[in-house]
Amino acid sequence: MGNVSIGAFVETDKSGGSMSFNLDRMIERKDRQREIDKNRFEELDSDLCMCCHAYGADKRSLFISCLYELKEAVPEMIDLSGVELDNFKKGYYLRICKHCRAEFIDMLRTWFSEGVGRRGAPKDHDGGELWESASKNIPVRIDGATVMMTEEGYLEYKEKNGNNQNTP
Repeated sequence: MGNVSIGAFVETDKSGGSMSFNLDRMIERKDRQREIDKNRFEELDSDLCMCCHAYGADKRSLFISCLYELKEAVPEMIDLSGVELDNFKKGYYLRICKHCRAEFIDMLRTWFSEGVGRRGAPKDHDGGELWESASKNIPVRIDGATVMMTEEGYLEYKEKNGNNQNTP
């Protein structure tokens, strides 16, 4: 977004702060992070696995683009939106060893087979399970998806995840 100013917005948020100030701060923070990631990418040691830190030749590049802030899940990922690259759209990047790549592929296989297992089950437009229980009335935002929880389930989730939760 570069030097975009959202100064036209003068509404206030719930805490009484200026939304334009908050949006400008968010944009500035994102721009700073993109510059940091650009430098990290340019200075990257191509022999170092960013996951397990195995060192040596023959590492692999993992590019992921899915319209989600993947650094929330893996802070070490490099946001490529500020990096000039040939032959690749923007997204996120990790340099990984063959072992970590194999574990990623295995996890991907498991994730996909679980998705296939949900075929035919009632789902909303985002693929979330349709709940018929009125007790599941607490929406919780987890990794970009809204999950409906009971009060007990929410309290367990909150205890397990502490301040790392990304709830509304």
